[in-house]
Amino acid sequence: MRVGRCIFPPGSGHEKHYHNPHFGYVLEGGVLLIEDGRGEQEVTTVPGSTWSTTGITVHQARNVGDTTTSYLIVEPKIPAVAMAQ
Repeated sequence: MRVGRCIFPPGSGHEKHYHNPHFGYVLEGGVLLIEDGRGEQEVTTVPGSTWSTTGITVHQARNVGDTTTSYLIVEPKIPAVAMAQ
């Protein structure tokens, strides 16, 4: 397993990237502007909430709120050979 912690003060975010199927847990809620395959949407997250995906996801996000937001991403390590198939 691989666990990542993302912390975004107001105005910060991350570049476009992907995740393998994963589970997410919100540590500190906030307001994010998320762009993915469905377009751009503003999402308000709540501490203690969760989400999960079953496929590879590609997205970028920016904290557009007034508070720092943070969360954990938990995903299995998938060998590069398996990804190429």
